[in-house]
Amino acid sequence: MRSIHEAQGIEIHVDTVGERIRTETEGRIAYFAKYPEKIGRRLEQLENEWTIERALEIGGASVTLLGVALAAFRGEKRWLVFPAAAAAALLQHATSGSTPPARVLRRLCVRRAKEVEQERYALELLRGDYESYGALAPELDPRPDAT
Repeated sequence: MRSIHEAQGIEIHVDTVGERIRTETEGRIAYFAKYPEKIGRRLEQLENEWTIERALEIGGASVTLLGVALAAFRGEKRWLVFPAAAAAALLQHATSGSTPPARVLRRLCVRRAKEVEQERYALELLRGDYESYGALAPELDPRPDAT
């Protein structure tokens, strides 16, 4: 993270990884605005994209299973430290939104589920998936020419 000094001595921390991810996402959306025929394939790719949350859930479950299996087959309770650590990490992520493994994944530019959903929604809008909703409630349609 870098910090920027603002007026009155206030520091604002900017997540440069988040800026990079946002810039790349905006670039992809601009690309697909020019080539809408490719949106379907991109939506399929987004369906399979690993997010930080997915990686943490799978990693936590794997470590838990490994620790329980080692404790059961070796008969040593010390292996139960793995499931305990995995549960603690998942609990920390659920309550605070961050854990050391999540920060490592973020530095590797793994996106959050929310960021993937934002790209999906933008692409679906470009493709016209929500046009019929404007006909149902024209007063709610944000497009200037919709009324």
